Amino acid sequence: MEVPFELASPTHLQVEVTEDCNHSCFYCYNHWRKGESSRNYMNLYVAEKVSDIIIQDIKPFIVTITGGEPFKNFETTKYLSEKLGKKDISIGINTNLTEAKRRDLEELLDINKDIYLLVSIPSVKRENYRKITGRDNLQKLFENIKNVSQIGIPIYVNMVAHQLNKDEIFEEAKFLLEEYGVNSFAVTPMLRPALRTLDKMDLNAEENKKIYEDLIKLRNDFGMNTAILEVVPKCSVPEELRESLIFSRGCSAGKISSAISYNGDLRVCAHAPFSHGNLLEKKFSEIWENMKPWREHGYVPEECSGCLEIPECKGGCRFAAYEEGQLLNKKDYRMTSPVKIKNFSKHLKLNIEDEYFATPFKFRKERENQYTLNNKSKLLFTNKETITFLEQIQKKGSFKISEIPEGPLREKAIKFVNILYNKKFLELK
Repeated sequence: MEVPFELASPTHLQVEVTEDCNHSCFYCYNHWRKGESSRNYMNLYVAEKVSDIIIQDIKPFIVTITGGEPFKNFETTKYLSEKLGKKDISIGINTNLTEAKRRDLEELLDINKDIYLLVSIPSVKRENYRKITGRDNLQKLFENIKNVSQIGIPIYVNMVAHQLNKDEIFEEAKFLLEEYGVNSFAVTPMLRPALRTLDKMDLNAEENKKIYEDLIKLRNDFGMNTAILEVVPKCSVPEELRESLIFSRGCSAGKISSAISYNGDLRVCAHAPFSHGNLLEKKFSEIWENMKPWREHGYVPEECSGCLEIPECKGGCRFAAYEEGQLLNKKDYRMTSPVKIKNFSKHLKLNIEDEYFATPFKFRKERENQYTLNNKSKLLFTNKETITFLEQIQKKGSFKISEIPEGPLREKAIKFVNILYNKKFLELK
């Protein structure tokens, strides 16, 4: 069912509408953050040109509007949310949520019903929050979480974990669930940023393990949707935790995702400190071609040779602690050693009488009989027959494996349904 092929363009874009931010978090991955916040903003002229290219040439499923703090450039944020939303592109806004006004949030939902917020909350303790962000506006954040909940915009929380808040993970998530009904909670273990040297604030292997265990416990005890938001080298994860559902991200830079700067520069990802070309000066197809080595695993470290987890994590982050002049295939400092033994069994033992329904999805044609499907949480690279199969289930209402006669075809169908179920294109009725 899944066939190897190269995407014609990213499926997910990050658009930086400003480099300005009202917070000064020491761990910020923005490569320009070297002291005072930048005052560069994407103006409406650039936003118009960039959005036309996104719609006509890139055709992503999801665009995340980010910064800096995007609510410091609300007019451009609103413009992109409305224009791209009209083309059936899902819009996320990556924000600390302290610059937004209630009327801004209401306006966003009015112009785009398919919008969500990814909210950065480094701590729910006032003193620690102030120490991390450099601002004393935690109460404003809480007010806006309440506003978002009342207005009806989906919210996903991300917490960057480091030495100052590593012991707050479980309690913060539980607090947000009980006080505000926040059910989706992700953690990003702090990554040493590119082109900047930080004091030793990131976590060691044992500290990271405790975070993974906290997220798994939150998922098991409270049914929360928990995840690790950025790529983690799988070799650095304890073997007994590696197959957990909290790990779902590999390096997507220049493969399924890219980032657009305030001035139209296209970078392989938001962590990248350099551009491959400017969308206002070059055709997107030319810039995308320049990124081809990223899609051919051209920068996977030699130390990863023979590792069975390469298809999952792609060798970790190429810009972790990146310094000027370094090779991009340098070892991610979090790596340990190649994984030589792996449990490949992710397939469930299916009851052939179980009923499945097909979840809503979008699809995009890459080339002849090669399609990418998206259901907001997962991607599937496949063919036209899969789309037809899912559309038939949607039309019919449900599907049972027992409907297929015993024999090789049913065995094939069991494997097929397992993949679709694991990627959430099928759910049990």
